[in-house]
Amino acid sequence: MARSGMLDVAVVGAGPAGLAAALRLQALGMKVAIIADQWPRPWSAQEYDLRVVALAPDAQRLLDGLGVWRAVLEARAQPVLGMRIDEASAPTTLGFDAAASGLPALAWIIELGLLADRLAKAWISAGGELHEGVAVDSLTLSTDSAVLNLNSGERVRARLIVAADGAASPLRTASGISVDQRDYEQRALVCAVSTARAHQQIASQRFLSSGPLAFLPLSDGRSSIVWSTSSDHAQHLLDLSDGDFCAALSAVAGDLVGEILSCGPRAAFPLRLQLARQYCGERLVLLGDAAHQVHPLAGQGLNLGLRDVDKLAEVAAWASRGGLDPGLPGVLGRYQRAQRSDSWVAAHAFDGLERWFSISEGPLAQLRRSGFRWVANSAMARHWLTRMATR
Repeated sequence: MARSGMLDVAVVGAGPAGLAAALRLQALGMKVAIIADQWPRPWSAQEYDLRVVALAPDAQRLLDGLGVWRAVLEARAQPVLGMRIDEASAPTTLGFDAAASGLPALAWIIELGLLADRLAKAWISAGGELHEGVAVDSLTLSTDSAVLNLNSGERVRARLIVAADGAASPLRTASGISVDQRDYEQRALVCAVSTARAHQQIASQRFLSSGPLAFLPLSDGRSSIVWSTSSDHAQHLLDLSDGDFCAALSAVAGDLVGEILSCGPRAAFPLRLQLARQYCGERLVLLGDAAHQVHPLAGQGLNLGLRDVDKLAEVAAWASRGGLDPGLPGVLGRYQRAQRSDSWVAAHAFDGLERWFSISEGPLAQLRRSGFRWVANSAMARHWLTRMATR
């Protein structure tokens, strides 16, 4: 049976990028529905989500335009006013300052669950169409539309399908789009910690020989850590008692944040680089993790996904002004040309940094340290890097 008539857009997936895309496209006057096998859990102020994101100013402006940002701020958000970066084997520290760059903040640290919850509430408040608790069984294409055949027996027909269904993206596979991958053979260990030294709204990152270690300031005075290390070492760290884990973290953090006093629950996630070879198929576009996964060292994963949302809305508005079908190849090609280039450059820049900082000895390591010192002493270079990182 068909619950909908012809839609302009069907968004598959209810992560932050998919929800933001649905809200943004509906705001353009398009008829949009979300198909989600899982809807975001209600957020609770009594709990702290283990997974946090560092939202760049451009992402904040997008959320503000959707009417969601105030609801996030009123719940819990921590501005990052500065950042310091160093490497364990060298004395140079690289510093960035929001005020010096004319920014209110370099980023905002937001719990992923909170952001998803507020976007989901905005969709319900807007009266958006929702097919919840169902999955796509198959995709059928015709001249003027695509039909999503759901496991509930429903059929959803749309001119354009937005595949925001995650890194494993069944829709990407069904559309025959392949990916390029690099398995880092690492896991990112995350948890919240209390430190002897107050974070003062500054994020810190140290490059260790095993991978980067980041401390992200939280609004309750603690810091959220992201420790990228080998899979075996990550498992060892997960198996330690809280006291032994804090001691191990203190040993590598050194004077970065002072002694680690306590820690919350820990979890670890596998790390890989993954880029789709195409960002569009027939009447379909990939968005967010379905299109790209990057190393977390620069905290840009969700920011890239929200840039996808911005570009998709721009292209959809252009098509609407010209009276064009949003699922036409010429329309989708505009999105692909912009976003595949954007995420390819970003992903390989982060991948290059990961490789570059994994070299601990020899001429290349000395060259890196010389370059690091030059950037630390160049206000122009730091300003340029700040602008690139806060897009």
